[in-house]
Amino acid sequence: MEASGFISTASKFSHLELIQSFKVVSDNSMQPILKMDGSYADSLIRPHMDSLGAVINQLSDIRKALESKIDISEYREQFQHQWRFSAYQLRQLEKMLRRWQLLLPEESPFEQIDKQAVNPNTILTTLGDILDSTDFSLNETDLNV
Repeated sequence: MEASGFISTASKFSHLELIQSFKVVSDNSMQPILKMDGSYADSLIRPHMDSLGAVINQLSDIRKALESKIDISEYREQFQHQWRFSAYQLRQLEKMLRRWQLLLPEESPFEQIDKQAVNPNTILTTLGDILDSTDFSLNETDLNV
């Protein structure tokens, strides 16, 4: 719950599947938040900096490997040819198409939508709904790292 604002904001810049949040402290009746300060938080985090750095580096490597394999130009052109997207909607579409390539590389997003749709928002909603209901998993052959 505490990370919901972070996740919401981070999802505007990255694939949800690659966003991580680490919970460091938990306030409770035994350890109220008012008794926690910067030095306490530092004492909890500092011993684990190497591990946190390793996780961050792995996620960065995964992101680079995935993004280098993702080409959305063909799909983007198909959508732009059929519908008129605003600049903002086009950025949303590109983000969804990258995510689509990650989650559903064998399927065409263009085939999943109603060709008679007149509103790009409907298209974005449909693609988003499909992506949100798709399970995500990675293995080393996906990354080829």
